Amino acid sequence: MNLPFKVVSLITMIAGLALAGVGWSRDRLSYENGRHFDPQTAIVYHQQTAEVYLIVGVALTIVGLILAGLAFRTRFFRSQ
Repeated sequence: MNLPFKVVSLITMIAGLALAGVGWSRDRLSYENGRHFDPQTAIVYHQQTAEVYLIVGVALTIVGLILAGLAFRTRFFRSQ
């Protein structure tokens, strides 16, 4: 029962950190007229996409940390 908690917490933390990284990198692009422009790919991103990626990334990271804490707590109390 403890292994699924660890796997799910690891997956959610990695996904959360990846989304937060994508949001942070999009937020650092040049900003003009409410949009970010990526000169390498010539794609225009709206401001809200960076914000959504950051919010969802932080939320997933927090959920992963909570699941990791639950997995540690159940393992710690079972051993005593």
